[in-house]
Amino acid sequence: MTARPLQGFDVSVTVVGVNGPALVGEFEEMSLNINSEAEAYMTLNSKMPIYLDGEVTLDGTLKRGYIDAGGAVKAAFDTSTLGPDIKFTQPRYVISADFNVPEKGLVGRYNLSQCIIDKIGLSFTKGKAVVNSDYSFKAEGIEEV
Repeated sequence: MTARPLQGFDVSVTVVGVNGPALVGEFEEMSLNINSEAEAYMTLNSKMPIYLDGEVTLDGTLKRGYIDAGGAVKAAFDTSTLGPDIKFTQPRYVISADFNVPEKGLVGRYNLSQCIIDKIGLSFTKGKAVVNSDYSFKAEGIEEV
């Protein structure tokens, strides 16, 4: 039997803060980038570099319909007002993507730790289109469970 790929129906994405679930509701889409910024090193008389281990960074985006009216800025920055004289400390989150499809042999989770939201994008279009909200994040760690 041919293995079937994982589909969006098979994944649940949630965000948890220090006080429990944050940015309540599931997300329609999550992208995750794991970047290894290897450094090229040229040895003497060589035309081809060798690569040294570099910094590894984690970032991505969360997307869904806009259900955070009046709470998107507060969720990301722990204040509902931003300005030059406003002092704040951004909250940290755990973002989890759960896979629970035993019939495909896929059961597990990605836990992204110490996530900080570094960008909020809201898209408003006239008519019946859904208002979208995009949250860009950076994470300090990842664990495959």
